[in-house]
Amino acid sequence: MRISIKAAELVLEGAAEKAAQIGVPVNIAVQDEAGHLKAFVRMDGAVLGSIEITLREAKSAALFGLNTEELFEYCKPDGTSFGLENTNGGRLSLREAFR
Repeated sequence: MRISIKAAELVLEGAAEKAAQIGVPVNIAVQDEAGHLKAFVRMDGAVLGSIEITLREAKSAALFGLNTEELFEYCKPDGTSFGLENTNGGRLSLREAFR
């Protein structure tokens, strides 16, 4: 699915609003259907070390055609594709597993 810059900006705004509501500054990446960066924002106070994690998760989600939550369901220890995070050059992060 193609994503316009306007739609990508709306995703950034919505995600930033949600992060502000829960009080957690985050990095937000929106990628196109080929996994190329379309839009990115690092909220004030977001951890610098999580930029690459955010980009890898977004790329994996784009390549598998799933959102990151859906993709995590496949990768978690009791999921159908445990270990998937080790494919595609380690693109996928399992940080959700440690929440």
